[in-house]
Amino acid sequence: MLSARGLKNVNELDVPWRFAPTQTYDPETNPMGLISFGMAENKPMKAEMARYINEQVTFTQDSISYRSSAPTAARLPAAAAVHLNDILAPRVPIDSEQIVVADSPTSLGNMLGYSLAEHGDGILVNRPIYGRFELDYGVEAGIKMVYANTDVEEAFLPASVGKYELALAAAKERGMRIRAVLLVNPHNPVGE
Repeated sequence: MLSARGLKNVNELDVPWRFAPTQTYDPETNPMGLISFGMAENKPMKAEMARYINEQVTFTQDSISYRSSAPTAARLPAAAAVHLNDILAPRVPIDSEQIVVADSPTSLGNMLGYSLAEHGDGILVNRPIYGRFELDYGVEAGIKMVYANTDVEEAFLPASVGKYELALAAAKERGMRIRAVLLVNPHNPVGE
């Protein structure tokens, strides 16, 4: 038996996937099936990714403890900073101290939702977008995602500002308070 809150959450579980086509590809049973890029999971690459991880990654006992030692805990932010600086080439280098590590985007969204907004408030975000944000921010924290209908090509360009302003005005008309703007790279789900 679920609580009223639990029932409400169960009814929202399919919301993020309403636009994502179901993957039907299987190399053995359906080689002509659809490979869906509607979510970050890349099923055809699982075996190759597992092989790469097993060959390239070394874990220590400290890597899997509740409380890692300072040198172990610092490895991921340091590696992420090097990688991001290499890929993004920012004008001001990213320092490992500026990187927050969480176990998943879902838990990070949940933490941000609780920290930045009250139940029923909104977070303004560009579209297209990873659909699970509606659950990540909404299920526990009760935050609503408010979409600026940007195109993939303009998501980070000044041309998108007007679309953010329209979405902000529409939210205000509905009586919704916007507490944050979330800038998201639309490569997931569009692959660019």
